[in-house]
Amino acid sequence: MKRTSKRLLGSILAVLFLAFASPLLPAVDIEERPNGCILSWTETEGASFYDIYIDNQFVTRLSSDVFSYEVKNLSSETSYDLAFAARDEANNTLSSDFATFSTTTWNGTYRWENQTGKTNGGKLTELVFRAETIKDDVYGEYVELYMIEGDVEYRVFPLFDLDAPPVGWTDYGSSIPQAVAYRLNAEKFNTSPFTPSSWRVVTITLGTENPSVTVETKALGIAVDTTITYSFFIDENGKRNLRFVMDGSGIVKKFLLFNPNEGSDGSYVLTEV
Repeated sequence: MKRTSKRLLGSILAVLFLAFASPLLPAVDIEERPNGCILSWTETEGASFYDIYIDNQFVTRLSSDVFSYEVKNLSSETSYDLAFAARDEANNTLSSDFATFSTTTWNGTYRWENQTGKTNGGKLTELVFRAETIKDDVYGEYVELYMIEGDVEYRVFPLFDLDAPPVGWTDYGSSIPQAVAYRLNAEKFNTSPFTPSSWRVVTITLGTENPSVTVETKALGIAVDTTITYSFFIDENGKRNLRFVMDGSGIVKKFLLFNPNEGSDGSYVLTEV
């Protein structure tokens, strides 16, 4: 006997659900978010499970004591069909709901302000980043980040064009756009008296919510790694935020300027403006 694939099984269940669903509605609320949504609903009496389908594909089955679920990793700025069913132990549909929702993006401008006198010699009074979603046939969907200095933008993630990655080390004082962007960004957080001589990208992770990059830097013949992770989230006030987290190997961590604001865990949280 052949095993039925999970996707095929989900499609079959969705068809049966759509064909025999009860007209009763459990009132599912949808909070549209970048690349997903948050679903919440009221309890259906006698329900043992709650099933969720997106575009006729089975997503998950939740127990009867769960009344919310976050759908993630969807394409941005895309319309989706939601089907929701409350079912009893025998898999009978007790109530159902159908809706269409559209995802948004993290696109926008985000800002952090230094509220202390620890500005690394005036280099770090604020951080302003602009996020832009890219949809690529090869690399999929990911976010580009631009650091804004006055009226000028510098792309800081990814530092290089994906179709033309640099080979070997880049001179720290180089005038190419990638080097200028890296230098302006690095100088904000480097509190050491040493000027790097060169750098190179070791690893890069693309994505829409948690992109990251690890850069190896040479100074005085010593090579150290710095990893930067950019994480998007929505706070309790419904504001979109960008968290900027740095981590380093060896002595580099000693010379990084972590967020000096009171109450900070060291990371920089930029809020949409």
